[in-house]
Amino acid sequence: MCFRGLMHLTCFHRLAFAWGLIAAVAAAHPILAAELAPPERIVSINLCADQMLLKLANPGSVTALGPFARDPLLSFLADRAQAFPQVSNRTENLLHVEADAIVVGPFDNMYMRGVLRRRGIKEIIVGRWVSLSEVKQGIKNFSNTIGVEAAGSMLISEIEIAVADLRGLVKGDRPQTFLLLHRRGYVGEGEIVSELLEIAGLINAAKGAAAQFMSVESVVALRPSLLVVSGRDVRAEDRGLELLEHPALTRLYPPSRRITTPDRLTICGGPSTPSLIRHLKSELMEWGRKR
Repeated sequence: MCFRGLMHLTCFHRLAFAWGLIAAVAAAHPILAAELAPPERIVSINLCADQMLLKLANPGSVTALGPFARDPLLSFLADRAQAFPQVSNRTENLLHVEADAIVVGPFDNMYMRGVLRRRGIKEIIVGRWVSLSEVKQGIKNFSNTIGVEAAGSMLISEIEIAVADLRGLVKGDRPQTFLLLHRRGYVGEGEIVSELLEIAGLINAAKGAAAQFMSVESVVALRPSLLVVSGRDVRAEDRGLELLEHPALTRLYPPSRRITTPDRLTICGGPSTPSLIRHLKSELMEWGRKR
């Protein structure tokens, strides 16, 4: 919308005028200017926030990362994280942190977050994104907040290109189904992984069903074409994954009928999403060659 008296200006001039007006107001109000300026010293205490900073932020603006940033089983960018200090998410350890902003998850310690806000440290929240649209919007919002819009746009474009490459990959006369099996046999919609497999052309065998813990008998009764499981190694002490080693499931679903999704690709949407998409494409192509 144009103001009367500015109608003769081009769109470019009107945009320049608007930004000039914002800059003038900010210059006249130092507190507002500080609020509008991208943070120069950023600390993360959240695994998903770590990934966003490592992928998008100017390295010089990253003061410290969270306690799991270097864990290669959980952190997609663990190698990059080696170059940065780590900080515990315990309140007493954050009392003396020097930062302009701290990046947290929506469910991180509320008391600790309140303490940091009272110190005047800006809070940036990285949400728990459960769809591709939420991932892309989250990347856009985060990159705008820390002043790296171009980097955010590049990541969004990378996701869109990977999705286009995955679309309609699974073809055939008979519908092919999948079941996404979480720890202890928990089955739900599956969020981003399920969305991607449906984009590829598969049908979710649990679509519309209430989230629940499934028995081996229930899994067998559904008879999905594929099981989609965590890529974490099964260890004797990890009882959460015992269901996958049940003789009935190992017989019906040998490795050739399973797709693995490594935790480091699925825990956090965003920087890992293009690699997750490419990983699923590779797994589906391998399955297609064997069926």
